[in-house]
Amino acid sequence: MNTDRTPKFIHDEEYQNLKPLEISLVDAQNVTMFMHLEGNFPHNNIVELHWHEWIEVLYVLKGKSTVYTDEKMFEVEAGQILVIGSSTPHKIVVSHGAHYTQCLHINPSVLIENQCLEPLSGNAFLIRDKQAFTIELARLVENISKRTVQSQLRFKGALLSLLALMLDSINYSEDVESKVEVHDVLDQICNHILLNYRSPLSLGKISHFFGYTPQHVAYLFKKYKNQTFNDYLNSIRIRKAMYSLEQSNQRIIDVAFECGYSSEHTFIRNFKKVTGITPLKYRLDMKEKGSL
Repeated sequence: MNTDRTPKFIHDEEYQNLKPLEISLVDAQNVTMFMHLEGNFPHNNIVELHWHEWIEVLYVLKGKSTVYTDEKMFEVEAGQILVIGSSTPHKIVVSHGAHYTQCLHINPSVLIENQCLEPLSGNAFLIRDKQAFTIELARLVENISKRTVQSQLRFKGALLSLLALMLDSINYSEDVESKVEVHDVLDQICNHILLNYRSPLSLGKISHFFGYTPQHVAYLFKKYKNQTFNDYLNSIRIRKAMYSLEQSNQRIIDVAFECGYSSEHTFIRNFKKVTGITPLKYRLDMKEKGSL
């Protein structure tokens, strides 16, 4: 199994000579691409760690996506809009169930031309004024494929408005400082778990590492994640185990150790608690689906 954690770079060439597909729209100058992701997924869909020069905007209308960057984790729920800046390493986990996301990619040449490449690079953030953003996004999409002068002007106006709203969202922080601070702490803890789930982690060890009491960390998970620390840790480990069971022929006990469990029995018990079936049954089910 590939254990290389180096982000993959999606070269700009992948976006050149774009042709509109059934689920995508491309403007006349190839500076934007608009796509849809829609379906009812039986299990989580994972886009592994990667990065690209184009800005990526995710507008989730149904379901939930979890986006991991080097420094933060975003749980993007229906109605929220996440901007992933140019050259920002990120991983996306689309949760199972009904899902619909609109995705806009913007060529970095637009950022350079409008002198906003630096603030819109190497970061990710949620849009503050969602109503204004969705109005401009709809205006952009409405005119993206039209070739009249008026339509192209409306398209360019909407694109510039979207960039301005992105910059507004980056600069917005003062009146939500306390909430951001809390979420930053929790994001750091969650990222630490994501990077170290193979190690023997516990509420006590995590709390000591970050300089908080176990009671405070437990409170953060219960209040903002609506689950216990152990449930969150298990969900990360089991998600990794599901991927290993699908993609490799490792023994169950080896998968257990690789995902941070001290015994095969503990792994099977927790796997069944999360998925409702045993690891072996899950592997057999996935192989059967793959053969159809």
